[in-house]
Amino acid sequence: MKKIDIKAKVEQIKKTDKQWYEALRNHDSKIVTRRDFVAHGLMGATSFLFAPSLINGMLSNNAFAQANPACSTGGGGGSSIPFMVFNGTGGGTYTKCFAPRAKDGGEFLNADALSIHGIGPTANPTTNPGVLDMSAGAPMITTSGLYRGLAQALGDNMGKMFACTIPNRSENDGTNSNNSPAAVIGAIRGGDQAAYIGDANSALNIGSGIPTVVAMNDADAARNLADTGLLGEALGGNNDNIGKFFDSIKSLSDSHLRSFASHQISDPLKQIIGCGYQNAKESILSITPDGLDPRGKAEIDGPFGGDNGSKLAAMSWLVAKGFAGSGMYNMNGYDYHGRGAAAIDAKDVEMGQSVGRYLATCLALGKPGIAVILGDGGAAAKRGDTAEDANGMLAARSDSSDVCSVNIIGVTPGEKPEFIKTQIGTYRDSGQSDAASLTSVPLNAMIAVVITYLGLLDRLGEAPAILGKYGLSAPDAIDNLRAFGPLKGI
Repeated sequence: MKKIDIKAKVEQIKKTDKQWYEALRNHDSKIVTRRDFVAHGLMGATSFLFAPSLINGMLSNNAFAQANPACSTGGGGGSSIPFMVFNGTGGGTYTKCFAPRAKDGGEFLNADALSIHGIGPTANPTTNPGVLDMSAGAPMITTSGLYRGLAQALGDNMGKMFACTIPNRSENDGTNSNNSPAAVIGAIRGGDQAAYIGDANSALNIGSGIPTVVAMNDADAARNLADTGLLGEALGGNNDNIGKFFDSIKSLSDSHLRSFASHQISDPLKQIIGCGYQNAKESILSITPDGLDPRGKAEIDGPFGGDNGSKLAAMSWLVAKGFAGSGMYNMNGYDYHGRGAAAIDAKDVEMGQSVGRYLATCLALGKPGIAVILGDGGAAAKRGDTAEDANGMLAARSDSSDVCSVNIIGVTPGEKPEFIKTQIGTYRDSGQSDAASLTSVPLNAMIAVVITYLGLLDRLGEAPAILGKYGLSAPDAIDNLRAFGPLKGI
């Protein structure tokens, strides 16, 4: 089938089928995921209103275009970006991986201030600029464990990264992770089988309407998500019967279209209807235990190797494929204070590898991907310390509420987005996160991530309504919390 640009066709419908367009806009409910198609289809199969339900779904989220590139939204893949949060539980901090500056675009902090972030003399970006990689936007210190772990997992794909860092504060352990953006973005993105996956304790303690986390522990848990909904239940889970159902409804739709030919229903409308039925059938038949299982999938076996049945492999597969809207991956053992530099470096490398494997999965599927790295606390090295390790890093000596950050790392198989801000928020000259900065409040740091995600989707104008839905307030100057311009080709 020739590619159909859904967005362009909808614009044609708006001009040539105004009555249809207005009816669809005012329909009582919108289809958010391909599973919703089944419910709408069963409700509407006895009347021609089935077709408006389908088109309304297209206008809502282009949900059906995710399954088949022949039904494209104008680029490759689906209409949203895979999203995962990686939380180093215990107080891990990653400010030493992203060279801190007093403000975005300003000079790097002085040596004394850098030292509390764990950056020693040889990793000082001012006196040794050769340690920096600026290609991702945010200045990344290449000798840091996080960067080296990313490089091990991504290899030649390191050049496809884009990144931003957000100076933050955490008054108590758990503050950052409890304000994780994963649940909100899971609700925004939706998922065929779950909006939000992670650990049972990954709940978000804000507002209302936040989706309940679906626990995800390994590949077997992923298999247990297989559910074809009411249609599968009604037809006994028989894939042959499900296929016949969609074929018959497709014929019914064609018949209705022919009967309404005198009403000048346009070709764009017919193409979108056909595309929707085709994709829904293919999608519903793919929701099987084997389809949800990451094991044996080339896109997982490459990044994960023999670890392809792990919790992270399962979460990466489900999120990247769109079976889940988002994920929160909690990593244990990240209490940095009082530990030696070697132990801290090993955990930083582990974090980089984990994030890199998920991002590599997205790229293997031909998709962009977003990862957010945070810790549920903070840790500081001794001010003025010069006892660095071989990588130019200093050991953390104490917990710290104001030496921490939230960090966004993305990849794209296509053109990188415009870098609007590579550091959102400020540090004081002494090195701590600036308490006067908007993002010093963990909740605002989360809002910055949500706004940045919407900006990548070119949906920034929806931020106030979306945040308000979950009891959050958008700041007046939304652009001050936005890291990137729209990502092209999604």
